[in-house]
Formats: sequence, C-alpha cells, structure tokens
Amino acid sequence: MKKNLALFTTRVLIERHLFASKLGQVSLCFNVCESGRLDLALSPPCLDSRMRLGRLSASLSRHDSNVTQYIASGANAKSHLGKQSAGSQGVGTSATGGGGGGGAGDKPASDKQQNSSENTDGAGDDGGKGVGRGGGGGGGGGKRPSRPSKLPQCCLPNNMQPTFYIGGGNGTALVEAPLLALGWKRITDKNDERYRLKWVESKSRINYVAFREGDQLVNHIPNCKLLTNKLGLLCSLQEYERVTLLTKGRTPRMKMTDFIPETYKLDERIDREKFLSEYIDGETWICKPTSLNQGKGIFLLRSREEINNLLSEREAKQQSKPISRQPLMRIVQRYINKPMLLDNRKFDIRAYMMVASTVPYLVVFHQGYVRLSCQKYDQADTNLTTHLTNQFVQKKDPMYKDNKEDTAWTMDKFNDYINDHVAKEKGLDQDWVYGYLTKQMQRISLHCFNSVKHKLQCKIGYFDLYGLDFMVDDEMKVWLIEINANPALHTNCQALKDAIPPVVENGLCELVLLLSLVR
Repeated sequence: MKKNLALFTTRVLIERHLFASKLGQVSLCFNVCESGRLDLALSPPCLDSRMRLGRLSASLSRHDSNVTQYIASGANAKSHLGKQSAGSQGVGTSATGGGGGGGAGDKPASDKQQNSSENTDGAGDDGGKGVGRGGGGGGGGGKRPSRPSKLPQCCLPNNMQPTFYIGGGNGTALVEAPLLALGWKRITDKNDERYRLKWVESKSRINYVAFREGDQLVNHIPNCKLLTNKLGLLCSLQEYERVTLLTKGRTPRMKMTDFIPETYKLDERIDREKFLSEYIDGETWICKPTSLNQGKGIFLLRSREEINNLLSEREAKQQSKPISRQPLMRIVQRYINKPMLLDNRKFDIRAYMMVASTVPYLVVFHQGYVRLSCQKYDQADTNLTTHLTNQFVQKKDPMYKDNKEDTAWTMDKFNDYINDHVAKEKGLDQDWVYGYLTKQMQRISLHCFNSVKHKLQCKIGYFDLYGLDFMVDDEMKVWLIEINANPALHTNCQALKDAIPPVVENGLCELVLLLSLVR
C-alpha cells in the first residue's frame, strides 16, 4: 500500500491561460509517471525520467522536430501552436491515473482516480486530482522502477551544445548533472549572456534587460517577493480576499485565517496598535524580519515588557540611522503553542512549489520531507533550536552531529509514524499524510499562487522554485508558516537525498521540454 501511495507525492497544478502569441495555445495536460517524471498526456507515460532526458536531447539544438514528433506520438505537434486564443480558464491537477486540468469548474475528481501511478534546503530557506472539469491523460500502472544509478549521457557536437551557468553553491551538483547528461555545456563566466539556462541564488545576478524571451531560461521571477517576502505574502493574501469580495461578492473559498497564524505588521501604525491591543501578557508570539531566511533575526516575544523594549529600540534606531540603514521591517505572528510532536520533538514540513512556466502558467507541487528539532519540545525553552526546525538552525545544536539522520524524515517514515502512533488516538483515516495532509498543503499552495498570479511578471523562460514551510498543530490543523525563495538544496542526510534530487531533476526536464516547444 505504501509504495502505491508514494506514487502520488508529486502533483501538478495547471492553469489554462492566454498563451503568448509565440507559443500559441498548447494543450498541457500532464501526468505523473511511475518514476515521478511529469509527462505530457500525449507522450508515453511509463518511461523513466532519466531515459526521457536522453530522448529530449534533440530539442536542445534549433532542430526540434524530433522532440515535437515524439511528444505528439507521431502527430504534427505544430498543429498545437496556433493563434492566441481566449480559451476557457480553469485550474486542474493531475496525478497518474487521474484527470488532467480542464475548463472552469471546481468539482474535484473522484479519489478513486488516484490509484494508478505517481510519483524534493542551501543558501535560502529564503498530479493528482482534477480541480477543473475536463479530461487529462491516463496514468501508467504498476510498480515504480528503480532509479538508475547513473544518468544516461548524450553527446552533441560542440556547435550544437546549449550552455548553462550556475552561480553559488546551493545544489550545484543537482542542477549540473541532468544538464550535462543532456549534452549541455557549463560556462563559468557570469557575464556571458549566451547561456540557454541560468541558475543563481539571487535574482540580482540576472540581467533581465538582456534576457531573450523564448530562447533562455532563468530561475527567478523578477517580482517573486510577492510570495517569498513575509510582508509581500501577507499583503498579497489580504488584497486577494478584498478584491474577491468586491468583484464576486464573496470571500475566497479558503480564507487567510484558515491557514495563516494571526499576523501583524510591526512597521505599520494601525497594525502595530491592533497587535498591542490584542496582546495578552504572557502569550508567546514570534517576531520575524520580513526579508531574511534560515531563521535569521527571529526571536520570541513572551511579555508586554519585551514588546515595549523592542518597539523602543526600533524607534531609537530609526531616529539615529540614515534612511538607507533603517532597521529591518518585521512582522509578529502568533506562536503555535501546541504543535503536533514526533517523538516529543517539534517538526515542520518543507514542501516545494515550482513555477515551471509563466507563459502559460505551469505550477508543480511536491510534498517534500519532514524537518525535526534535535531537542525535546518545551514551549518555555529559550533555545531557538527547540523552536525552529530548519537545518541551518539545527546544525548549531551540539546534538546535531550524532543525530542529523533523525532531523529529517521522508514522507513514508512520517506516514508510518502517524499510522502507528497518532491515527487511532486522533481518529484519523489510515495514511492521513498522503490523503488529507497532502491535499490541504496543495490547496493552500494553490490559494497563495492564485493571490499573485495576475501580478507576477510573465515571460517565456521565467521559472522559480519555492520552499513552503507547513506545521500541524495538536488538533491536526495545517498551517502555512512561510514561503521561501532559493530553498536550500543540500543533501546532507539520507532523507534529503531521497526527497530533493527528484524536485530538481524532474523540474529541469519539464523546463527543457517547454523550451523546445517555443524554439
């Protein structure tokens, strides 16, 4: 049973969108094949992703006819590339064996459709069911094939080799290996603008003015802070609710209070005064800089005296420093005092959302892995390693060296633990992790994406990978803590080796495929 469940850890969130005229209207109904590879519905669904990488190599030159024919199973794929069309909008997800994205609508496909097949931390902690009506391709069945130990190699003549640039040390090997296997060539000059793909840790290292739409891929959407900045996400969600209420006469189906802990902006007077009026002495709140990651600059507030001291200190800094060196903007968020615990330790879930394409939108979700604290949970503990579970913080714990393998769990291990130790007590369905939890994380991720999709800067070739941090409280409610750009891709323990590489490899495979369609 567990193996079958593991086959739907990757979901695809597809929105049918007005395509750019260069791309035309392409049917992007995806399935998740047995290896975790995301396949176009028109292509054979059961090939391993690494083998598909070899098959796609022809697309890397300007002669992409082999790939387009392969994708369309012999049909003329160019027939998919037509005039810009205002096709029906809707959102769909597709797991192997399930329905793909369809037109507008919101009735989910039957859960019975999910039984065929399936199936992802660095510098920054900074499908499935049909949501829309309409058919997707069928998924492959059977057992998941074992992953090849080596990527197949593809040799291309030097004059046909596409080039890529990787900057920084976050997941370099994971990005490099699939591209080298495809016959791509790595360049080391950061100023060389002749790359086909650029993967860097910060968008400041991308020259968006020189970017060639439809010919290049860059791994950051310019205004991604709408999602990845804590203040940006908060404002995006608040505005989304306001606009939906004004235009449709109702709030969105999911409200912020359903999945975001109570949050206030310390730098805005109205929000700050509201927080001070709501605060009850002795409560624990968590204070975070809006633009930092890896747990940097975070601390707990446990009394009104601490809050008053913080505000006095910030006011003094604002008066003494020039505008260019003002203190970091901060939010305060209600601390989840009663989190669900694993072996008496606090944990969170690092999931992934990849915006693989902005024209059209193609958003991929992966449920990731579980991160645990080294220390037993004590809400009164002043040591941040008890409260913050990311690897950057946990590495500072003296116990980390001896316990690092137990600071990250695969979703299979997490699912087994819930089945054995929690499900009966809480009255949960068997395999709750792969059922309700995964669906709820998907719903929250999609809601956040919907709140910014009309504002994101969209060009053919923009893509981005985000890390989403979720928590579960003792009543089994799922909370989104934050969304991070440039999620850490280090694989320093076995659970990370199992979870992270497929996110990068499969994502890159999709990007190469999409790029081949527009060349």
